[in-house]
Amino acid sequence: MKSCFAAAFLLLFYATVAAQELVSATLLGVRTSSELTSQFGLPMSFGAKFYRITYTTSDLQGMTDTVSGLVAVPDDPTRVYPRVVYQHGTAGSPLGVPSFNAAQDGEGSIGLLFAGLGYVALLPDYLGLGLSDGFHPYVHAASEAWVAADMLRALPAFNAQYDVFTNEQLFITGYSQGGHAAMALHREVETSLQDEFTVTAAAHLSGPYSIGEVMRDLILSDDIYYYPSYLPNTILSYQTGYGGLFDQMTDVFKEPYATAIGQFYTGAITLDQLNNQLIALLTTNEGAMADDQVPYLNSLLARDSMLARGAIDLVATDVDPTADHGGCVVPALTYTVFFFAGYQQVGTVTAIDTPVVELLQVWPNPAGATATLRNLPANGHVTVMDISGLTRMRATVSGGDQQLDVSGLENGLYLVQCRTAGRLWQGKMVVQR
Repeated sequence: MKSCFAAAFLLLFYATVAAQELVSATLLGVRTSSELTSQFGLPMSFGAKFYRITYTTSDLQGMTDTVSGLVAVPDDPTRVYPRVVYQHGTAGSPLGVPSFNAAQDGEGSIGLLFAGLGYVALLPDYLGLGLSDGFHPYVHAASEAWVAADMLRALPAFNAQYDVFTNEQLFITGYSQGGHAAMALHREVETSLQDEFTVTAAAHLSGPYSIGEVMRDLILSDDIYYYPSYLPNTILSYQTGYGGLFDQMTDVFKEPYATAIGQFYTGAITLDQLNNQLIALLTTNEGAMADDQVPYLNSLLARDSMLARGAIDLVATDVDPTADHGGCVVPALTYTVFFFAGYQQVGTVTAIDTPVVELLQVWPNPAGATATLRNLPANGHVTVMDISGLTRMRATVSGGDQQLDVSGLENGLYLVQCRTAGRLWQGKMVVQR
């Protein structure tokens, strides 16, 4: 066991010090702001250009490797934008990744969403997926983190080539496996990369953060589980990343499952095909499959662990108690968009230090029956919107501090905006009683 941890440390070290550089960038498409507004149902300030880039990183042996990813940028070259890293969910095939499915409304289109909202979006494809060779190290936190960090390091070369300007703000998010990967990147920035990056805000969505506890208990229980391929994928990933778990496939998998799993390991079939084969085999031989993909206990355990380590300004939210894993994607992303908007700063090339959107201070936050908006301008107009974009409150302010009665609002996250001539203040408000 000690050797596994030592190997993980060395791999992470080599990934950190290896050279990162942009190899290529290919324009995949362009969307207008009206097209993005129609696609996502949110008002978009910008159109988007999106590119597949390749860049160098480290493989699991610490050697230089070339990987791919998606970069989506707003179409206004006169502005300075924050960066957002979105880590994608489990890919059913090597090309089921952002830089190959953005134009087809796949998960990569989330990059276009963020670009339309005024972010430069980076969506890594991960090791072993996209244009990267080899077996994908699934839920391998170290590589999920260093591949994303190296994409951030390659961004300045892309920016210089395409006249894109970014500021120091960094937002991190991701869904499902991407929630795990986003958490891994966030942890790496906070613990080892503080001299390079500072996280402005992060939203980790429905991730399997507790591989050794919550996910293990679910998969090894007698409950039906419709994603049996996740178990061998994780075991094969850790065999690839750390080694020493087994010598041959039948050491850990019995037939007839071992044959199908071996085909997946060599790339003869995809993860989706493996899952279908395992379901058919389990139905015939043992009669058990799945119910849900990622139990909410992962989030609760992650919340409690971070609070125990002194985390502040941390909220765990059930975005829809009636939805399953797939049904939570839209509300979770909508929540994230409004959450990030409370911190986002977009400047101009000629006045980088003067943000178009200024931070609105809300106190206390979370709020109970009332909330105070601080340092408001004279003759401003305040709007409170819920995460669906519906306006819930309006008020006119005369300047200074203003108290709002929010007792009529349900628990949840709200976007608060204050507008006056030529200026916009914006912040998030959590109502929790």
